[in-house]
Parts: sequence; structure tokens; C-alpha cells
Amino acid sequence: MADAAPAARFALYGRLLSRDGGATLNDLCGELGVSKKTLRRDLEAMEKAGLPVRCESGYRGEKTWRLASPEGLPPLTFAWDEAAALHLARPLLASLRGTFIWEALDRALAKVRAHLGEKALACLNGLSGGFLATAPGTADLADRGPALDAVMLGREERRVTEIRYRSGSTGETDRFAVEPLGLVWHRGRLYLHAHSRKHGEQRTFRVDRIEEAEATPERFDPPADFDLRVAHAGSFGVWQSDGPTRTVRVRFAPDAARYVAAGRWHDSQRVDVLPDGSLTLSLELSAFEEVGAWVLSFGPRAEVLEPPELRN
Repeated sequence: MADAAPAARFALYGRLLSRDGGATLNDLCGELGVSKKTLRRDLEAMEKAGLPVRCESGYRGEKTWRLASPEGLPPLTFAWDEAAALHLARPLLASLRGTFIWEALDRALAKVRAHLGEKALACLNGLSGGFLATAPGTADLADRGPALDAVMLGREERRVTEIRYRSGSTGETDRFAVEPLGLVWHRGRLYLHAHSRKHGEQRTFRVDRIEEAEATPERFDPPADFDLRVAHAGSFGVWQSDGPTRTVRVRFAPDAARYVAAGRWHDSQRVDVLPDGSLTLSLELSAFEEVGAWVLSFGPRAEVLEPPELRN
């Protein structure tokens, strides 16, 4: 691998950052579960990428790696309103709790709180009482950090990954191999998009249902033309299909039309307002499960016009 995987580099960066005195290769090998050869390669790649990684000789010549202040860059500071905005936005990001992203974010926000001071925080906490962030159905990733790290490492190092996955319909768990291709964040839940060797096709898996994951030494080659956005272009969320894209047309009654017209539901959407105040929403989709459930949520105020199988 010519360059370290961004996910692996991010995790390593966080481990180094958490130590004032840095860390030895033995420390990092134990924490990250990789070989010294891999670590040296990744550390070198981090330096080439401009990250402020420095190597120093310590006691008995043992090398210690640490983070230094970036050379030639001004110190990272925030204006008061910028720091306040970051503090107030914290509840919006809490669904990432338990992941390495949250760990780094939590450290950053702790510095922001220290910068603001107790009086300012008291003022802001009073202001935050006027905001409520609701997240019904948000997945709890608190104990899925190791699994998320493993699938991200698998994706970015192109390594086949063994997962133990709990079915949402039966509650039973099964262990099988996947080829991780990307992550999708949708309505408070994180999904893994991967080629499942068990199922012989690309599928999405809820990360909070991945109970264990381990990147194996076996490598895989992703499809040469794979693009995560293109793969989900025909979905109304995370469900995708290998079938052709077809036009979905739904007519909404006047009392629902204004709400629908004000929303951005899909990149392909086209809205046609009718003389009686109703409207038709047209979408180009290849999977109908999620859009079907969405239409049903409107009850008699929505009617599918096409395709026939969705209308039925």
C-alpha cells in the first residue's frame, strides 16, 4: 500500500494526540493490532501527507512518535461565536457516540468548552434550552466503535472483512465475509455498503447490527467503476437494486402538496403543481421499498400513479 488508509491514519492520529509524550511503536502495535512494518509505513505516509508527526530518540535510544505543532501554520483559534456554535451543535452529532469520529470530536469540544469559560458556558447552556434535537430511531453506536474501525480499515485497505451480523427480522446472528465499499449515513443511522460473498451481491448492512468485525489478510478488488453515489442514485434511502431505473409518479392532495413541494426528496425529483392545488412528484428509482413506506405515511392524501406494482 503506497499510502496509509485514511481511516487507519485517523485512528493512529488520535492515539498519538491523546499522549502528551507520544508513543513507541510497541505501544501503537498493541493498541492498533498491526505490525511494526505497517506502522512505519503509515507513519511515513502521514508525514508525507503533511500531518505533524515527529520521531524522537528517548531513553536508551528508543524512538517515540508524537505530534508537533504544524510548521508555518497559524495556531488554530476560534472567534467566540464560532466556539459557541460548535458547543451548541454537539447534541446534533451525539449519534456518532462510540466511534473514533466522536472520540476526536469530544476532545475538540472539551477544548472549546475550556476556551469559553464557565460563565460563557452557563450562558450558552441556558440558550441551548431553547433548542431541541430529536432523533427518533437513531441507532446507538456506543459499543460498535471496534466494528466500525474494522470495516473502515477493510474498505480502505481493500481487505475482505468477516462480520457477525444480527438480522433485524429474526434477531439471529450469522457470520460471513464482505468486501466493504463505503458507508452511508441516513436518518440517524450508519450503514455499510458492501459486496456480500454469502449473498453474491452488493447490500447495505446497519452498522449497529454488526456485532463483530475483523479485516482479514485477504485482499479484494472493488469494481473499477464503483461510485457510492451512483450505487445509491436509484434508492430513496439506502435500499438499492441492480434493476433498471424507472419513473415513480405520486399525486398528493392539496393539503399535503405544500409540504411535499417544500422538501428535497431525491436528486431526480420533478414537481408539477396542478390547477386544483394538488401536485405530482416524479422520481427516477430502481428500488421501491422505502418510497412505498413513505407514500403510505400520507394515507389517503397520496396516490401512486406509476409503476403498476408500486400502485398495487
